[in-house]
Amino acid sequence: MKPHSFGNILFALVVGIGLAGLGCGKSAPATGSTATQGTTPGATGSTPSTPATPETPGTPANPAGTPAAPGTAQASAPAVQYNFYVPVSEDGLKADTNYGYVIAKTPEGFKDGSFAAQGLTVEGKFTLNGYNYYRLHKDSGVMEALDGLKTTTGVIFAEPELLLNSHAGITYSNPDPRALSEEYSIYLTKAKEAWTTYGFGTNRPTVVDVDTGINFAHEDLKDVVTHAYSWYSPTTSTTSLPSFSNPIDLVGTAQTSTDGNGHGTHTAGTIAAMGNNGKGVAGVCWNVDLISYKGLSDAGSGGAWAIYGSIYHLIQWKKANYNHTIPVNMSLGGTGASQFAIDMIEAGLENNIVVIASMGNAGTNLVQFPSGYSGVIGVGATNGQDKKVHFSNSSRTISVSAPGYDIISCDAFDSTGYASESGTSMSAPFVTGLVAYMLTFDPDLTPAQIKTYLEANADLIEGATGYTETTGWGRVNVLKTIAAVVADKAAGRTPASSYVNAVQRIQVANVYNGKTTPLNGYPVYLYRCDATGALTNYVASSITVAGSIAASAGTGTPVPEDGISFFNLLKPGTYVAKAVVGGNLLTTPVFTVAAGATSLPMQVIPLSLPIYNIQTLADAGSGPLTDVVISVYNPAGTKIAQVDTGNMETYSVILTTPGTYAFRIYPYGSSMTYGGEYALWVGNGFYGPSASTVAPGTFASPAAGALLGSQKTLQTDPQPVAFDQLYNCIMDTANGNWYSFIVP
Repeated sequence: MKPHSFGNILFALVVGIGLAGLGCGKSAPATGSTATQGTTPGATGSTPSTPATPETPGTPANPAGTPAAPGTAQASAPAVQYNFYVPVSEDGLKADTNYGYVIAKTPEGFKDGSFAAQGLTVEGKFTLNGYNYYRLHKDSGVMEALDGLKTTTGVIFAEPELLLNSHAGITYSNPDPRALSEEYSIYLTKAKEAWTTYGFGTNRPTVVDVDTGINFAHEDLKDVVTHAYSWYSPTTSTTSLPSFSNPIDLVGTAQTSTDGNGHGTHTAGTIAAMGNNGKGVAGVCWNVDLISYKGLSDAGSGGAWAIYGSIYHLIQWKKANYNHTIPVNMSLGGTGASQFAIDMIEAGLENNIVVIASMGNAGTNLVQFPSGYSGVIGVGATNGQDKKVHFSNSSRTISVSAPGYDIISCDAFDSTGYASESGTSMSAPFVTGLVAYMLTFDPDLTPAQIKTYLEANADLIEGATGYTETTGWGRVNVLKTIAAVVADKAAGRTPASSYVNAVQRIQVANVYNGKTTPLNGYPVYLYRCDATGALTNYVASSITVAGSIAASAGTGTPVPEDGISFFNLLKPGTYVAKAVVGGNLLTTPVFTVAAGATSLPMQVIPLSLPIYNIQTLADAGSGPLTDVVISVYNPAGTKIAQVDTGNMETYSVILTTPGTYAFRIYPYGSSMTYGGEYALWVGNGFYGPSASTVAPGTFASPAAGALLGSQKTLQTDPQPVAFDQLYNCIMDTANGNWYSFIVP
């Protein structure tokens, strides 16, 4: 939803279909909720012409000039969809989420006091790209609060704060010796050979680790850590959840560590531990400035606000301090997708911030997030025998693999100590370190170029002849990757890209009688197809929300967008997108994603159904219409929306369930300073040329052809109103006025 200049918000909601709301998935049954995969197009409408199969990532162009092997897809693997967490009980919320906390998104100008009606207090808030993001809290009754927020106009989404966990695996109590000769990963990937052959470039990039914090006094990290931000209380033993809007930097204070768990210090060491200093281990790239965000507590888990809020904070820091690409390591994950996470990752990509994430340690074909989000580089784990480790998850979201078994790195609890751990948590920072290494030579590589370099120069292992869902494009090769970057730089070549470094926006919108109404909260499914529209491969799913184009046309002013789903780092080719709305299977025309494009035109999935508008206006001569509220109830008597956004209100809805709908108009608070006069219009369009038109007539002297409203004050006895008919009304300030209309 987006605010309009006339002070109204058009609230689009489809009643009576299965895909309304968050839509794509539910929590695990073992913890009090229900786990389901998202609804696929065809489930409630017609079936696509061919089955959806995973898209082969394609053959990445090799920057060094050697073609990579053609990819192979595993057609039996399930289609990847964003499994948005949908709570089904209060007990499920308590088991699955950071109970009591809710993350919500609204337009700027939204009245924070509206949250109080649901018993919610504001614990944190920031504004990004023209929208407010809130962290809200309520001690109990969170399900009721979430239901209330869904019917509050201006709330674009409201979701329980999900908890994510580190992807740590086995911790060895008898770690290997600390000598470089025991750090097999740097030999297997030829990192040591790359150091001795090429050294590091002249640029000193910034790299970020979002984890359990860092021991920034460690002998192998103290010279690379520039900031140690923490969302938690400034102690090393805290497990309390964050309760403020921005993290605090503990570098330069008396404190020397933010890590009471050890996981974050270990991942940071893999990225950037000082090498060639005669101490301990060596990270993949130590010619860096490392920023640590303590987004996970000392217990190894954390809420989405701190984890993805770190990207928001980094964007602000980057705008003020740094002009180049920044890789962000996230060795963490969970099975539920979050709209807040999608927004922050999208905003990061718009600012050349790319997330590298671990695939997870369940040892099955399973999509976890953030590695499953569009635009994130997912990393699996291999061992010293150059094979996939048994615990490393597989799925079509994997990009590459890296050593992640028995990895020695820095110990958080001993500033001269080291420890060995296993997990995809250890493989992701290896790739993050490699990305930082690439940026020492070319600091402005785009996320698309970075992903292409990694994939084109990886070593296929275990007999693979191309892409597989177990190891991706193979185990990374540091020497080949750096050689390719150096060769391109020396030759003045633009790095090749198998991906388009631009976001593809797809909008779901209702177009009826010349009026376009974007629709939020609908899953969108993207497919590769041929020129005729015949499907060849499933690509990804997302969900429509309100977003914005950041810094449009170089003005720095965000342009609001509604009903948008985002897809990042797509391969060139022909595509089609589908959605199910109101039982209708809808599709875009076939469209092309062009190689080398820096921006992509938005595609629209169109719907054409009547829109029912309930519009309140000022009577002529009555002065400005003060704030009123419109509440709408479905045929079962359940409130489905509440509109309260300004002086004049418009509720705009697509209704596909027949029956009698009731609505109540009543004053906001007690501010009826104009005598309680208003006009009412219900129809498939606005009264007059726009929603801001002042209606003629008054209650005492109605306009020609107008009828009198405000005849009923009870929900059980509402006044029926006709469509495309003007009513002059007077407010019953005690009960408000009740009306009804029929959807055939």
